[in-house]
Amino acid sequence: AEYQQTATEHRAATGAARDELMKKAQGQSDAAIEAFAHAIALTEGNAAYDQIRPQLMQALEWHYKFRHDGSADGMQKVIDKYKKPAGPK
Repeated sequence: AEYQQTATEHRAATGAARDELMKKAQGQSDAAIEAFAHAIALTEGNAAYDQIRPQLMQALEWHYKFRHDGSADGMQKVIDKYKKPAGPK
């Protein structure tokens, strides 16, 4: 919701205020990337979350591409850093 508000303000702003709002939106997007990646990693393999995971992935991909010039390259690495290490076999 904060990101959407900032994006709306950015569209209406001009000059230095517009630049500051872009920086704010980028920071909010970076935080969303980390949160979505963390949620995806923690819910992987848990059938109880199968319904929501595609929505989380879609949101993550949107924010990731916004911050990486339209590319999803490297997105899986962000998810992987939140995965629990494999236990002893």
